[in-house]
This record gives sequence, C-alpha cells and structure tokens, in this order.
Amino acid sequence: MLNIADLRRELNNQPTIICDVDEVVIEFLTPFRNFLNSLNLDLVSNSFALHGNIIAKDTGGAVDDRTVSRMINELYANQLTWQTAVPTAANTLHELSTTANIVFLTAMPPEYYMQRRELLDSFDMPFPLFAAEGAKGPLIKQLTSYNKHASFFIDDMVYNHKSSKEHSPETHSIHIMANDEFKAISPAVTSGTFEAENWLEIKDFIVGKI
Repeated sequence: MLNIADLRRELNNQPTIICDVDEVVIEFLTPFRNFLNSLNLDLVSNSFALHGNIIAKDTGGAVDDRTVSRMINELYANQLTWQTAVPTAANTLHELSTTANIVFLTAMPPEYYMQRRELLDSFDMPFPLFAAEGAKGPLIKQLTSYNKHASFFIDDMVYNHKSSKEHSPETHSIHIMANDEFKAISPAVTSGTFEAENWLEIKDFIVGKI
C-alpha cells in the first residue's frame, strides 16, 4: 500500500478529486444487512449508527458493541463476496479522470487494503487507493496543498466533511449516501457542502467548478 507521500507524488498538476468508498462508489449498508441476515441478524435504522442497531432476529435484542465491530471487520474481510458498486459511479469517475486526479480515501482498517483494491478493480475503478482510520482532513490537506487547482472531497459522513473544511477549507465538499434509509436520518450537512442525489449531479457540480 502506498503511503500518503508516495501517493501525492503520483498525482498530476491538475484538479484533484478525493473520493470515499463505502456508500459513495461501493454499496455498504445494503450488503452489510444481507451479510447479517445470513447470520440470523438484522440491521435496523433506529439511529444513525451501526453499534446499537444490529439485532438478533430470534430475540430482537441488540448485539453488543464488540460483536458489531467484529461483524464489520468480517464484512471487510469478505467484501468481494458481498459488496456491490453504486450505479454509474465508475463511468462518471472515468469521465472525470480525463481532466482531474482521482484518489480513493477509504476509512477502513488497512489490513483489508488488498481486498478493497481487488473489489474496486473488479468494478473498473483502478484509481489510487489509501486506507486509513481517523480524521480525513489532514490527509486531504496533504493531497491537495501541492497545487493551486480546484480540489473536491466526496464522502457520506458529515464529520468527515467537517474535518475537511477544518484542514483544507478551499476543498469543495460533496455529500452523497447510496442507502436511502440511512440517508433519511443522517445528520444535516454543514453549510457549503453540496448535497448530491446521484453521480450525475456530482459530475455536473465538479465540471462546473473546473
């Protein structure tokens, strides 16, 4: 896996699009629910969280936090079996890649990097990938501060956009979430963040800025 400095050296002097993976270009919540169903568990949307919202089908009781974390990691370990692509994401990224750098910044334990790399490649999304846990803002700053072209950050989590605005305020924020059920209860996006319904809207927004 490339470190952030090596990744930065691979980028051309042109606009940069930094793109999250889960719920942005790859479905996460629907495949996760399907994975849980195979184990006689279910994902409910009582709140905008995974912990506390996974229940045992036979009892209706919530699964403890440690088990939830283990289930998430098991999905990542088997993502090639369960996860699917968000419609039109790959085609749109290829269109945008003719005039911009495309970088995937995924919030996932780095030990599952190779599975994620293979998954993205299988859906014709071969763009550079960096996997890390923690705040994304500092990484966005490192990836965008090397040139003066426009930069864009696409993510489904509001707190990641807040981190981006804190560390790289000039980067355009774009919010999208593939799963409509959880999107309906997602925290409101911060001021200045573009709320996209689909990848066509993302493309139009980015093209309009560059």
